[in-house]
Amino acid sequence: MKLLRLVLNFILILGPIREVWASPAMMGDGIERAPEKDHPALCRIDISIETDEGEAEALCSGSLISENTVLTSAHCFPQNRNYSATVTCGGNWLGRVRRYELPPESDWLDPEHPSPTRDFARIQTRKRSRASPLSLSRSADTWFDRYGLLKESVSCRIAGFGMDSRGKSGHLLIGRPAGVEFWLEEGLIHMVPRSGWLKTSANPGDSGGPLLCHFPGMPEEIIGITEAYRFQDHHDQRIDNLFVPTWNLP
Repeated sequence: MKLLRLVLNFILILGPIREVWASPAMMGDGIERAPEKDHPALCRIDISIETDEGEAEALCSGSLISENTVLTSAHCFPQNRNYSATVTCGGNWLGRVRRYELPPESDWLDPEHPSPTRDFARIQTRKRSRASPLSLSRSADTWFDRYGLLKESVSCRIAGFGMDSRGKSGHLLIGRPAGVEFWLEEGLIHMVPRSGWLKTSANPGDSGGPLLCHFPGMPEEIIGITEAYRFQDHHDQRIDNLFVPTWNLP
């Protein structure tokens, strides 16, 4: 539990108990609310957690990768608490989670690394979706050059259920980031502004949401899932957005 708190404090997943297990709101230029029905493979995960103070609610995002399997973040499911979750993909309710596949806590909470590098989970729903699943990328060399920079011809977007510009969470948001750079370092994908700072606030929802990328004329693939943000001096100046690469999955 002490290790869990230390890592969560570092990546600044802070706030009331209902917000402890989810990352801050999404960041990027051009983020807009999107109809869920138009994106059947993007999923909302509603989580109920038993705490010492009673039942708390949390919200995370995910991606449909098979007819009943959703990829999301491991930190959405605290290993020292009882919890249950339901999944909705594309606005279609797939019922309660039937099975959780979580890495061992020591595998994704690494005290020797500044933040988790294997913060992912697979969850299986009771109902099956008829939607086409999203594809996972299995190679860093496909997307990043030998210097760790995203190749110039690649286009990306981010998706999740974070807080919108009106302060409401739980709605699907999709953004095509501009004025940022993606680079790969120490097992994580970083998204940083090319100049200055970007403002955000600590609101939950987008943990586990996908980073979707493609080359011109090629299908889109998940190259990472949203893990957390780093802030400067505990203020709202966001200096780094972190994604767990899909090729880190076993």
